[in-house]
Amino acid sequence: MPKVKKLKDTLCSEQLLDREMSNLRTWLSRIESELSKPVIYNICDDQEIEKKLAEQQELQRDIEQHSVGVTSVLNLCDSLLLDTDTESECDSIQQTTRSLDRRWRNICAMSVERRMKIEETWRLWQKFLEDYSRFDDWLKGAERTAAHPNSSQVPYSLAKEELKKFETFQRQIHESLTQLELINKQYRRLARENRTDSSSRLKQMVHEGNQRWDSLQKRIAAILRRLKHFISQREEFESCRECILVWLTEMDLQLTNVEHFSESDIDDKVRQLNVSTARFGEAFPPCAAHMLPVSFLQEEISSKGVGWSSLPYLFVFRSPSRGLNPPFRLTFPLQCCGTTTLSEVSAFS
Repeated sequence: MPKVKKLKDTLCSEQLLDREMSNLRTWLSRIESELSKPVIYNICDDQEIEKKLAEQQELQRDIEQHSVGVTSVLNLCDSLLLDTDTESECDSIQQTTRSLDRRWRNICAMSVERRMKIEETWRLWQKFLEDYSRFDDWLKGAERTAAHPNSSQVPYSLAKEELKKFETFQRQIHESLTQLELINKQYRRLARENRTDSSSRLKQMVHEGNQRWDSLQKRIAAILRRLKHFISQREEFESCRECILVWLTEMDLQLTNVEHFSESDIDDKVRQLNVSTARFGEAFPPCAAHMLPVSFLQEEISSKGVGWSSLPYLFVFRSPSRGLNPPFRLTFPLQCCGTTTLSEVSAFS
């Protein structure tokens, strides 16, 4: 009789184990599925984090409520192992015990990890938002500086000061690239770990920050090019002006010699002047490019009906119109005979 009673008790225990395991399997599958799903954030703010933590807390309470049932099933398995005589039944019960224990431990670990991940997500969001806020504040100030540069219609000295200022500013922009790269790195991590918001606010912030920085550095580069071009034109002009003044001094001596000490005819004098002009062009090519040849002037003056002999020496220097507003030309009349005046020369120039 004791043996029959023992068999009945074992049978009842096995039936109870089957019922409990059937219920647990359904619950285990459901909770494992919930814990395996990635956390979807609708918007990037603290209220969304609180909402996800509250949802996680509900799952945690559900897990804790089933802890008693899991412990009961594990104890029942241990009891059946003592009452089971066959090796196959022992193996089956042991496998059930190990599987249940493993899944239960895994669920507990996943629940804790999920809660910690949500909390960590909020810390990463805070760090990202703080870094982006500082970068955005700097970017706004930089955009205001770049919006109103003194790069056109300014004196030469002010242009040089602006050039120095914007070269320093350009270095600051390049240095800020480190901060922008840090923000991009943070966002890439959030995206890789599924910690971004479905409203794409974080993505939009990063995209806007990159686009604004790129536009800023392009604008600064354009401002620098404009300033450098203006300064180089002014320096080229000053250099050309110095060359011309030196040449005019030398030419004045030669003209005095041709006018007062040379007995050659007018054509020979013109040839002498053309030779001097050619030498000037060899010595100062940039300046000579803006000088009208004497032969051209002779044709121009002749077409006006004025005798060349009454206006023998005339040199006109022109500047290129590029970059200068308005273009200018310097007229140098050199009187050698008669009563030709500066106003008369300018009338034909």
